Amino acid sequence: MFNNFIKFRCSGEHVVNNTPHALLDNDYGSDLNSEQKFLWKSIPNSKDIFPIHKMLNPSSNHTKGYNMKKIRFNKNNIENLETKEKRYKTYSDEVRGLYVEVFPSGRKAFRVKYRADYKSYTHSLGVYPFMIPIKAVKRAMEVLTSVSNGINPQVDKIKKREELTFKEYFIERFLPLQLDRRFSKEEFTITDEGRIKWRTGVQKKIYNLTEGYNAHLRFAKFYNKKISDIGVEDITVFSKQITRSHIHNRLMKELSRFFNTTTLKVNPVRRALATDIQLRPTKARLVKAKPDEIKAIGIALEQIKKGYRQDNGLYYQPQPQQVNIIKILLFEGLRPNEVYKMEWSMVNELGVYDTDTKTGEKAIPLTRQSLKVLSEIEKKSKYVFPSPKNNNQHIKSIRKVWEKVLKLSGVNKDLRLYDLRSTFSSKASMMFGTWASSKLTNHTNSKIVEKHYSDLDSGERVSRKNEVAETFENLLQGGGKVVQIK
Repeated sequence: MFNNFIKFRCSGEHVVNNTPHALLDNDYGSDLNSEQKFLWKSIPNSKDIFPIHKMLNPSSNHTKGYNMKKIRFNKNNIENLETKEKRYKTYSDEVRGLYVEVFPSGRKAFRVKYRADYKSYTHSLGVYPFMIPIKAVKRAMEVLTSVSNGINPQVDKIKKREELTFKEYFIERFLPLQLDRRFSKEEFTITDEGRIKWRTGVQKKIYNLTEGYNAHLRFAKFYNKKISDIGVEDITVFSKQITRSHIHNRLMKELSRFFNTTTLKVNPVRRALATDIQLRPTKARLVKAKPDEIKAIGIALEQIKKGYRQDNGLYYQPQPQQVNIIKILLFEGLRPNEVYKMEWSMVNELGVYDTDTKTGEKAIPLTRQSLKVLSEIEKKSKYVFPSPKNNNQHIKSIRKVWEKVLKLSGVNKDLRLYDLRSTFSSKASMMFGTWASSKLTNHTNSKIVEKHYSDLDSGERVSRKNEVAETFENLLQGGGKVVQIK
């Protein structure tokens, strides 16, 4: 040997002559044959580990003194492998490192051995007959190709085990992230059924974060799948299970936002919407209260405010708080939750209600009709409409009272409490135009609209709102016109 030499590590199965390494002359490769010279020259530019027996005898498939059994991997040969008292391996004669391990139980598992970063790894491919031999060969070649490209599938497999499932990511990452973005410190728990439950009453925009999860997403087939395993097919199957168009569209948008927060390079929802599915057409809700229906509602509200004896002989207890909420909804065109959460401190001396709406912080000048309602309410809590069960929380819903109003008034049962906002907006549009109506109901508009209709932010805005509210006040009192006596 000369002074100029290179050290080679052995392949790890059996050591040539029981030595941990071998020294080969590197003096222009003069001691090597033509095939060995080719391998020799490729070493400096290659990241591969060349087994020592390949350097000494490239045509050999095994090390000196090591005779492994090899067969062609096909159905007959695999089925003919006998079961022994101890498990044993039989190697493929096509792909280096590929073998099938036969267990005493008769189980036959395909695996492939390889080296990466000077370490030996074994990657499981599947169990016969669930994985057929030809697929085992193909998969083994894919694994070895990945290794040659610097990708270690076994390391990726370990990372996959540590990856979060859809359920885990939604609860541990996505939901806290959305709460932080909304500057919310609300706390939640997970019930035995897997539902997300808020510890206290929350705003509608916070409640909406978990509404779709509790009702639909926790029943999806990808619920317990790893995030990176969820693909277009999973989204497509889930999409077809949602029958109602508006719910389908909302869930697809929510899921798209969900996957945007992950590290996936391709959002499976966007890909599905581009190839397999599409948002469904929906009809705008056109249900509004007509003038004669508002008159009937006004009569029903008086009954509910004072209480009355029902047909079954039982006495219906007065519900003045709920009646006041319904009136303010009609006078202001606000969203129900914007009235539920109203606090006394949010209404200043000028009658301006400062609150956080769906479209951001708003300063809403209240009509004189609403201010009159508020002036008749006794202050028993920081909330204008406290919960009947807990004075430190605001009321969450008046659904049962609203159903009673519809029953007493004989109004269309499809009329929702939220439709009072649409009723206000429709009337305002007829009186002042669409853009003026959007300002009166605190909708977000483009910069152009803000520029050309900024006059509605002045006292004129209050005047017009008072006109709309006065119309409804008159109808609630039976029609006609109420004349203010000074």
